[in-house]
This record gives sequence, structure tokens and C-alpha cells, in this order.
Amino acid sequence: MTTTLFILILLVILGITTIGAYNRIIATANAAQRAWADVLAYERQKTKTLEALTEQADAFKEHEHHLMTELTQLRESIAALPESPNGDTLKPVETMSQQVFDRVKLAVEAYPELRSSNVVTGFMREISEQQANVGAAINVFNSEVERFNNSIQFFLAAQVNNLMLHKERIVPFSDSEAASGFEYQPNF
Repeated sequence: MTTTLFILILLVILGITTIGAYNRIIATANAAQRAWADVLAYERQKTKTLEALTEQADAFKEHEHHLMTELTQLRESIAALPESPNGDTLKPVETMSQQVFDRVKLAVEAYPELRSSNVVTGFMREISEQQANVGAAINVFNSEVERFNNSIQFFLAAQVNNLMLHKERIVPFSDSEAASGFEYQPNF
């Protein structure tokens, strides 16, 4: 009788642990997806500002034809970001964003009429704020991706994932250009 009770208790514990692992994987997958949706929302919000800035810069089109082309390409790249989370797809958009914003700053500095324009100054401030929002959203996304990837790799949860869910690891966003300035190597 005690052996049967012991086996029954073990099965109940194993069942509860399996259900917990299953639910944890689902919850972390949903959190990663939500964090990716936030990144997309901020990126797409940036396109609205870019469209308005494009209208303003259109007046200087003859001087800044390349800037207009880059603004259009950036908006198209943001619109093409996939709905499923993948940090690798964000790398070219963020690189292009930085290049375009640097070019816009140069254009504003080169043309006193643009620099003195309150509208353009407001757009520049808004773009800077949106870039900060995107950066914060990327940090949250990477944190959620780490939690999710851990949830499908830890013991027992990995077995639950392999048998029931078949979830794949999500690629976090990484900025190799920014990371190239660091030479830290962990001791493990």
C-alpha cells in the first residue's frame, strides 16, 4: 500500500510540475511576443514622424535628395518588420535609423532655415524620443526573449517543450556595432 501511495504522490508531483512547465513556456512565449509587438509599435510610430519630416524636408529636396530616399527606405524597412519576434530582422532597421538620423542632423545644421524652423526642431526632438522608446522596448524584448529561451531549455521544461509545444528559440536583438567597443570576456 505504501509503495502505491508513494508512486501516486510521485505521479501527482510530476503532473503538477509538467503543467507548471507547460504554462511557464506559454506565458514566456506570450510575453516575448508582446514585447516584440511593442518594438513594432514604436518603430511604426516613428514612421508617422518620418512621413511628417519628409514633408518638411521636401522643401529642401533639391539639396537633400539622398535624405529623401533614405527616409523613404527607412519607412519601408520599418513597415516590412515581421510580426513574429526575431531580433535579427531589427538590426538593419536600427542601423539605417541611426544613419538617417545622423544625416538629418547634418542637414539641419547645414541649412539655417531648417535649424530655425520650430517644426523641424520639434520633429527632431520627437524622433529622439521615439528612438529612446525603441531602445527601451528592445531592452524589454531582449529580457523577455531571455526568459522564454531559458524556459524552453531548462530541465523538464525542455522535455515538456519537445514533447508538447515544439517552441523554437527566439533570436534576441544585438547590436554588434555597439558591442564592438567592449572587450569583456566572462570567466566561465
